[in-house]
Amino acid sequence: MKNHPFLIGFLLGVVFWSLNGSWIFSAINFYGAGMFASLAISAVLISYLSLYFGLFSAICSYYWKHKYFVFIAPSAFFLLEFVRSYLLTGIPWLKLGMIAEELWGMLPIVGVAGTSFLIVLGVALIAKSKETRLFIPLSGLIFLSLVFGPGHFQSNENLTPLKTAVIQPVDLSLDKLIEVTNKLDADVIVWPEAVSQLKQNLDLNSGKEIIGGFYTGDEDIYNSIVNLSTGEKIDKRNLVPFGEFQPLGGLLNSLSSFFVSPYFKSLSRGAVNQANISVQGQEASGLICWELVFDSTFLKRTRNASMIFHVSNDSWYGGAMPMQHYKHVKSRAVESNKWVARSTKDGISSIVSPSLSYEDKKLIRGKDGYIIDDVYLNTESTIFLLLGNWPLLIFSTLVLLLIILRGRIKE
Repeated sequence: MKNHPFLIGFLLGVVFWSLNGSWIFSAINFYGAGMFASLAISAVLISYLSLYFGLFSAICSYYWKHKYFVFIAPSAFFLLEFVRSYLLTGIPWLKLGMIAEELWGMLPIVGVAGTSFLIVLGVALIAKSKETRLFIPLSGLIFLSLVFGPGHFQSNENLTPLKTAVIQPVDLSLDKLIEVTNKLDADVIVWPEAVSQLKQNLDLNSGKEIIGGFYTGDEDIYNSIVNLSTGEKIDKRNLVPFGEFQPLGGLLNSLSSFFVSPYFKSLSRGAVNQANISVQGQEASGLICWELVFDSTFLKRTRNASMIFHVSNDSWYGGAMPMQHYKHVKSRAVESNKWVARSTKDGISSIVSPSLSYEDKKLIRGKDGYIIDDVYLNTESTIFLLLGNWPLLIFSTLVLLLIILRGRIKE
């Protein structure tokens, strides 16, 4: 095994994704694909995700004795996470940088992907500390920035509050949502994803802005987040493979009836560039389900926003995924220094603060009800919102290109 670094990394990946990706099986099996088909597809996806662990292990082994290893390792890891986020529709789930909240200090500056880079850089410096005395103190500074960085000290001072309610209906019923909504005392009320086909006339009391998920359109059907008061909407861009679209064209049509949305044949992707919705006259970011984990979509919609609305339906993902999804939401709040109002069908619905010291109000999975809290509007952008991943993407690409070119010149 010692002489097979790719295999070691791959097997570690299989263990990691088997423990943390059990929801993949649950999501596929939910629509009745059956035990065998669900296990087979889950095994393929877990194997695919584990390839990135194997590649990173192989790169580290190959360049272990290189004098610039401390830059090669984090650059390779960053680029592998970047490729995983976009290749084959992208699976940007559970990046290293979002796993431990204690290390979220640099999220407003470098984001989750950048935190992954810093963690690997810190570990690489420790691993190579025998070569240079400075590596240990440098690694210490990196981890101190992660533990005590600005992400741990964001506040609501001088921000405008907005009384916001989030409903978690569990047994999804439009009539029930309307009944609860009409009783609530809040400026804005958030409904979950895909409540129903959008209707023109809903029996709602005036004076409240309702943000919710609906299927919209006639010929082209979209999964949308809509402000019922203004009519503004955002169409979901990052559709769920198999659940909302067929990623392999017609190759798997014989299987698609097992686990696709009832709107599968007509669900369309939203445009890359869409106008945001507004709330109380302020621009707001609207994100649907796992769109939230895609950096490009998140950054486009959140840069000029005062807050974030996130609607989802995690009921078909089993027990493990909703908590992981909530953690992604929390990391986005810290990255952007913006509050998130999140409504899901059966959990975990929450009003999420960008402050790690604030105890978010949330409804656990399976609990019917609603929560009300003040959301604080913030129009300023963090460094990460302004620059995204570009600085580290350019740096990491240049590092690996220079290392590869230098090796070829020597040959």
